[in-house]
Amino acid sequence: MTVLDWAIVAFTLALGLWGYRQGLIVGAMTLLGFGAGAFIGGRLGPLALSQGAESPYAPLCAALGALLAGALAAVAVESVALTLRARVIRRPALHLADGAGGAALIASVALGLAWVFTSLFILAALAGKGTVGPLVISQLPTMFGILGVWLAAALRRQWGARPVVGAFVLTGASASAYVAP
Repeated sequence: MTVLDWAIVAFTLALGLWGYRQGLIVGAMTLLGFGAGAFIGGRLGPLALSQGAESPYAPLCAALGALLAGALAAVAVESVALTLRARVIRRPALHLADGAGGAALIASVALGLAWVFTSLFILAALAGKGTVGPLVISQLPTMFGILGVWLAAALRRQWGARPVVGAFVLTGASASAYVAP
């Protein structure tokens, strides 16, 4: 195993321990709150620009809006989730099961984040060498959902690519992917 592999294992274990302390109820509700806030923030972020979604800075504002709104929603939902957990979890066996579920949930999120960031670094390295081909660019939305749509659009703008229509069930929205000519 490489140093990167050990770093991913350590990151996953650390977040798994944090997930155990949080519990499944708090972890799931916070994650849902973040997801809902990120979705809304991603839609509202580009509206802050004078050109709206047509601005070249729209993806950046969408990402910042998603992070900000997602974080605010997660914090708001977390207090409700902590209260719910205190009312529901009264027995030690339930506390143990809730903790184990929280550890599994947050460790899964950690592994997902490690996969996304590792894949992005690999794609960035390939793009730097000029070896990102049409197949890789066309698969970005499938691999990364809405983030992949943004990456594919950025690559399309850079290389003047032609559009290929696709629907992405993961994000619940229709979008277009782009391939290099």
